Amino acid sequence: MKVSGSGKEWNEIKPSLRGQGQAEVLQGALLDFNIADNVLSSVTGIPGLTSLINPQVRKKYPETFEAKDTRFKELKGQFDLADARMNVKDLRIAAADYSVHGNGWVDFEKRVDFQAVLLLSQPLSADLGRSAREVTYMFNNQNQFELPFAVTGTLPKLKARPDSNYLGKMVQRGFMRKGAEELQQRLLGKERSAPSGGTAPSDQKSEKKKNSTEELIRKGLDQLFKR
Repeated sequence: MKVSGSGKEWNEIKPSLRGQGQAEVLQGALLDFNIADNVLSSVTGIPGLTSLINPQVRKKYPETFEAKDTRFKELKGQFDLADARMNVKDLRIAAADYSVHGNGWVDFEKRVDFQAVLLLSQPLSADLGRSAREVTYMFNNQNQFELPFAVTGTLPKLKARPDSNYLGKMVQRGFMRKGAEELQQRLLGKERSAPSGGTAPSDQKSEKKKNSTEELIRKGLDQLFKR
């Protein structure tokens, strides 16, 4: 890194500091803060996701859920110093069962504000999907659980919270898909149970089937939106 500033005391130097650089840490830890557990635990208050992390999953991935610190294989990022704070760009953290990618800043008063994305490994994502079906609605094209989140606070008291807008859209999409699947099952079941023969004219049978289908759709949508 390259940093310059002027002043006889730290309080004089802080506002004048300017610089930039990059950092890479291997086999390290963010002390007293577990990113994955903080982010995922805050999701369990969402309807349908209360069983997101069951005891079996926690036991299987102790480094992710039980550790006090965020232990990682690699941490990389670029930064610049200006206006008494460090702006971090393209921060990447690679841990055993997940990765984090984001941007943010830390000022000289130890205040933190980061926007990032948590990406779980495929094995961990699959285990979470088996714990709560609704989790699969937040899978990307590689079948990995993906969740935007923010980290804010003053060191060492930080708080990770998921992106509420993103969660709302995913939960809504999940309920819509679930309702559509239930509706489809009812429709298919009704069609299979319908008699194959009859003396009614073909146009009457077609109209009857149309009315029956419309009624099923109406009931299905009513149940879906009254949840």
